[in-house]
Amino acid sequence: MTLVGWCLAVGGFSLDFYADRSLDVKGPRTTIRHNPWWMVLSRRVQGFFSLSFIIVSFFLTSAVAPQTLFFWIHILGIIVGLALHLFETPLGRCLTPGLLQALYLLMGAMAGNLSLGLYLLAGMFFFGMFGGRGLIDIRDYSQDMATPVQTLPKRYGVKRTAQFTTICLLIA
Repeated sequence: MTLVGWCLAVGGFSLDFYADRSLDVKGPRTTIRHNPWWMVLSRRVQGFFSLSFIIVSFFLTSAVAPQTLFFWIHILGIIVGLALHLFETPLGRCLTPGLLQALYLLMGAMAGNLSLGLYLLAGMFFFGMFGGRGLIDIRDYSQDMATPVQTLPKRYGVKRTAQFTTICLLIA
C-alpha cells in the first residue's frame, strides 16, 4: 500500500506540474517554482509520465487491496480537481492537502483494520496540513500579491490567517 500511495502521489504531483506549466514561467512564480527538468520535457512525455504512475497505482490497488478503491477514487478526484484548478479558493487550497493526507492514511489502513486511533491520526493529518497551508500562504504572501492566486492572507489578512493556522495546528 505504501507503493500504491507513492505511485498515486508521483502521478498526482507530476499532473499538477503538467497543469501548472504555463503558470510556472510567468511573473514571480519563476523565482519560487524550480521545475527545470519538467520544462524541457514535451507535453506528451509529461502526460505519459503522470498517467503511467496513476495507472500503476490503480492496478496495484486492485491487486493488493481492492477494498481501498473507495479512498483511491476520492484521492484521484482531488488530484484531478487540483490539476483543473477547481480548488483555487483560499479554503479550497487549505482543504485539499488536509483531505489528501487523511485519505492516503485511511487508504493504507484499509489494507488492514481501521480503528479509532487511525481515524484520530487521519484527523491529525487533516488539521495539520490544513493549518500548514496557511503557514505556506503567509510565507509566500509577498510573491502571491503579484499573482491572481487566491490565498487566506490575501482574503482575510495575515493576522487572521495566523490565528486560523494556530487553531488548526492546536487541534492537530
